[in-house]
Amino acid sequence: SSHLLPQRSFSLLFLCPCSPLTGGQQTGMLSRCIQAPKTHARHLTCLVAAAPPISRDFVSRASPSVVGLGADRDHRKLFSVGLAGPVGVRHASDLAVSKREVLQAQKAWGKSIKRISKVYNQGGDYAAEARQAVAELYNESSTRVLFDPHNKLKEFEFRPRAAQAMCYIAGSKVDDLDGLDEIGFEVGGKGWSDVEFDNHQIELTENLAVAVGSYYFTCAETSGIKEVDYTLGYKKSDDGKPRILFHHSSVPFDPSSTADAAISDEEVQQLQAAWASAIKNISKTYLEKGDYVAAAASAAGELYGYGHSDVLFKPTKAAEAQFRPSADDAMSYFVGGEAVEGGYAEDTGFAINGGKGWSNVEFDNHATKRSGNIAIAMGNYHFTCAQTGSKTKVEYTFGYKKNTDGKARIFLHHSSVPYDATPPAKEVSKEEVDKAQAAWASAIKAISKTYLDGGDYVAAAGEAAGQLYGYGHTKVLFKPTKALEAQFRPSAEDAMSYFVGHEAVEGGHSEDSGFAINGGKGWSDVKFENHQTKLTGDVALAMGNYYFTCAQTGSETKVEYTFGYKKGEDDQLRIFLHHSSVPFDPTPGVPLGVAISAEEVDDAQAAWASAITNISKTYLEGGDYVGVAGDAAGQLYGYGHSQVLFKPTKAADAQFRPSAEDAM
Repeated sequence: SSHLLPQRSFSLLFLCPCSPLTGGQQTGMLSRCIQAPKTHARHLTCLVAAAPPISRDFVSRASPSVVGLGADRDHRKLFSVGLAGPVGVRHASDLAVSKREVLQAQKAWGKSIKRISKVYNQGGDYAAEARQAVAELYNESSTRVLFDPHNKLKEFEFRPRAAQAMCYIAGSKVDDLDGLDEIGFEVGGKGWSDVEFDNHQIELTENLAVAVGSYYFTCAETSGIKEVDYTLGYKKSDDGKPRILFHHSSVPFDPSSTADAAISDEEVQQLQAAWASAIKNISKTYLEKGDYVAAAASAAGELYGYGHSDVLFKPTKAAEAQFRPSADDAMSYFVGGEAVEGGYAEDTGFAINGGKGWSNVEFDNHATKRSGNIAIAMGNYHFTCAQTGSKTKVEYTFGYKKNTDGKARIFLHHSSVPYDATPPAKEVSKEEVDKAQAAWASAIKAISKTYLDGGDYVAAAGEAAGQLYGYGHTKVLFKPTKALEAQFRPSAEDAMSYFVGHEAVEGGHSEDSGFAINGGKGWSDVKFENHQTKLTGDVALAMGNYYFTCAQTGSETKVEYTFGYKKGEDDQLRIFLHHSSVPFDPTPGVPLGVAISAEEVDDAQAAWASAITNISKTYLEGGDYVGVAGDAAGQLYGYGHSQVLFKPTKAADAQFRPSAEDAM
């Protein structure tokens, strides 16, 4: 490919009439061997010029074998076609390509790409722009260009003609070439906004320049940058302008992205089945007191890409440590923070369901997207609790990728709880709890006052209950203080019966005498004394004692309580839990609520009278009346069972007899 002839021996054959040589022999050819260290083609012209005309004519028409430059070169053009020089041979310095010219050619190539993209995006004739670019950038149409554009159509891997190169650059609509790209690389439906060359090396060899490096294409739509490797060969055309003689373009090598690494739908299903099986196995091992941590570690090593690639993992129940980029982070989530060193306190062990285990896991894919060695699956999986049998639905997106060992593993795992359309309620503050308790106390006093004033206390109680309790908004758990037969009051009617009395409402409970009116005596005051208040988001729990002052006697009654408060959709704080009870009395006695009948009183009095007559009779008969009296006292009096208040008739000095000995 050079007009400089390397060091070699070559023969020039001159045909000329010659005189007879010594010995009378005659020859029509004189062979002369010339040895030259480095000979330019123009040196040949000197030899040709010195030869007879027939010799010059012979050389100008001679076959390439005459000068030994190879059969693929037409040397008639070299010596005789309108080139500069005294006999039509161009000097080598005119054909050399400089580094500056290479950089200028690359800059022109980049500008052409951007211009084609711009015209395309503006709806113009980008095909015409592509034709012009190919004519300017690539070698003349009569020359075969070595062009491998790294396109995806293997049957059109190489583009030797300018029209084929143009097709790749701007799309098949530029030229009617069946089977080639419908959208060209430079257009791609989005266009390129910038092209930058980064030459690794530029090699200049006389009339040929070769550049190797990477160019970076910026997408006009997304601004994303695509890196492509190149080898470009430049050679000057007849007009002296360097053009591309060969062009090889390829994406940078990725050892994990090979044709053999493609993931099939069947492989995705197998990976999901293996994940589900691993969760069940870890749970089973845990419930059987086995080494579930080791089982989880083995499964994670098989299923996840830790140690092979970056892993993007967002677990379902992760709030403080939302993302788990390392294998240790993932292990903490699956087996619990306490089971691994450096685990997270929020992790209770998803793979063991916080200690209850999972008996089954089912995948329900919405869709799977596959692209080469990557597959993305989205859907829902359903977990069955091993203890209760209840099912939990969770949303997922899994990404699977084949690693360099050819095994597909998880590189992306995002798991989340399904969206709840119920708007989240605002958090409850302690001040709101205090206000709710003050409102409850005020309502009890108002109902009592209305009752004592002869007003419509039932209406007052109904209005207060609607404001204070969650009936009609949520379930209410209500256990009143003085409720025995109907211990729990799940409805508003049940609560009204308790507060105003069964006679004041339809279908009331007969045991209800009206707590809010103190059975007819009323309450003059109510005071709350919180033991503790627990705030948990939109729920607050309060426990303590409240004190009720009787409006008639002024006596104070202490009652224990637990209240639960929750905000409704209207942002109003209401009671959803109310448990009220009498404080525990350690004094043993008859169980609360067991009444003494008149018959029992009559029987007790008859027994007392009989005992007195029996003690007297025994005494008069000289018997053991003390023993008889002891037995009777044990049967009739509460000594040893409760406190006994005893004031005898004939007791002056020791008026009261609190003990059995005093009574005896």
